[in-house]
Amino acid sequence: KTASSVTSYSGGPLPSPPPPYTQQPLPQGPIVSTPSSHSFPTGGIGMSVMSRVDILSGCCIRNRVTTDVMVQLDNFRPYGDASRSGEIEAQIERDRIANKKTLKILLLGSSESGKSTIFKQMRILHMNGFNELDLVNYRYLIFSNVIDATNQLIEGARKLRIIPEEETLRHIMFLNHCITIKGRNEVDLTSDLGAAIKAIYLSRMGQETLQRKEEITLLDSAKYFLDAIDRISTPGYKPSDDDILRSRVATTGIIEIEFPYKKAVLRMVDVGGQRAEQRKWIHCFDNVSGVLFVAELSGYNQKIDPQESN
Repeated sequence: KTASSVTSYSGGPLPSPPPPYTQQPLPQGPIVSTPSSHSFPTGGIGMSVMSRVDILSGCCIRNRVTTDVMVQLDNFRPYGDASRSGEIEAQIERDRIANKKTLKILLLGSSESGKSTIFKQMRILHMNGFNELDLVNYRYLIFSNVIDATNQLIEGARKLRIIPEEETLRHIMFLNHCITIKGRNEVDLTSDLGAAIKAIYLSRMGQETLQRKEEITLLDSAKYFLDAIDRISTPGYKPSDDDILRSRVATTGIIEIEFPYKKAVLRMVDVGGQRAEQRKWIHCFDNVSGVLFVAELSGYNQKIDPQESN
């Protein structure tokens, strides 16, 4: 009891206070880990550590606990570990050898010069052509090319002031009706629509416009597809390799293919030729083995696409 709480005391001298706590020296000699109730896996790089943990509360020592701590470092690999460093260096060497055997060819040229045509030819010759899904996609692309070519003939006749006959006007109205219902890229080229397109193409308006094709904007494969309209509009039509090579779609972004060529691997890169696309592929010159510049010999007297004229 403290002095403030004692009212009277009798019976001998007051007990002496306990001696102040003094930390005992740690045992000398090697530290030996004692068994504990916790089991740790063995193997690999391990370390056994015995530590004495003093648990403090405020400024007073509440308890003193001696604990054996086993630290297992199975997965610990210090920086500069020889085996890991060797694996990384071996992988770098394998990549270097693989890249040395890879020839990177960059296809460049103006829009509609034929870059994608060469790209597709390489796929036909060296990569077993196109699968069923590709054929379905090209089927609708060719339908779209036929619609575009017919509309270009109609628009060209208007610019050249070539008046269509009354029957041709009815076929044009039917074509516009089909496009309005499904959209230009979703039109299914049925036999009825194919017959209307064929009539427009073979009409006086269509033939006179085709004779002056250098004065208008016209798909370079327009005549090829319009001559084959009966085959293309047949139910179950599957594009041939020639159809795919002559199909046209603007390349956007960057497309790459790889195929074996002799003792090397040829990586061919096709990039968009439109002016809006040209800023996207400047980094493709990195590690390039060669540049294949494509020019269209038949385009010297053709009108440029209006989208490329500014």
